[in-house]
Amino acid sequence: DDARGLHAGLKLGDVVQVDGVRYQVDEVGEGQVVGLRGQVPRDVAPNQLFVLVDLTEVNGRRQMSAEIDVQTGEVSAYVGTAVPYDQVVFQGSDHDAGVLDPAAKADHIECASCGAPFDLLPQGDRVLTASCPHCDAILDLSAGAARLIGQNQASAFLPFGPGAEGELLGHTWMVVGATAVLYDGRWPGSEYLLWNDAQGYLWLSESDGNWVASRSVAEGPLLSEIELKRR
Repeated sequence: DDARGLHAGLKLGDVVQVDGVRYQVDEVGEGQVVGLRGQVPRDVAPNQLFVLVDLTEVNGRRQMSAEIDVQTGEVSAYVGTAVPYDQVVFQGSDHDAGVLDPAAKADHIECASCGAPFDLLPQGDRVLTASCPHCDAILDLSAGAARLIGQNQASAFLPFGPGAEGELLGHTWMVVGATAVLYDGRWPGSEYLLWNDAQGYLWLSESDGNWVASRSVAEGPLLSEIELKRR
């Protein structure tokens, strides 16, 4: 099976079993990355397409979101819970995040577009994709030196960005990366990668005013390992 086959086969109400837990499909759609700010430890390409499957635990409260890369078929799965709107409060300017501080002990990157230097924000894994805080270029860092792969669109709106900090689920988090997403070609959404030195990473996703905080499954399920059961 490939990603498109999985997308075509899933329907609302189907039950998917992952790691022994049964989830019911709530929604199947397509998404496209339209912007990125900050730094993330994964490869993100401008205009990247993916299949998005939203699921809810059967007789439970957990939610799962699975993103399937259209080109590679790779599946990334995240499990979490809904977060009330009024609890999502982050403060800080994304334009200040990553601007070079000569006194800071951090990795310095030179933008492949404008040539300006900036710092990598502290986080647990190696940064693979970043945006320049000076010119908004999107850079591939997988080979070490920055390589220009795109430019953020002015229409890619994110209510808060890298460097912003806030309290959530009893801990203080810093936004290290954020992506603007367009669902089914018309519905805007956003995803934020949060970092806490003791807690590690937390993903915070927003769509139509609804927020979900989730953690990545240690090993995302392969397509061959996903069991689809019709009711």
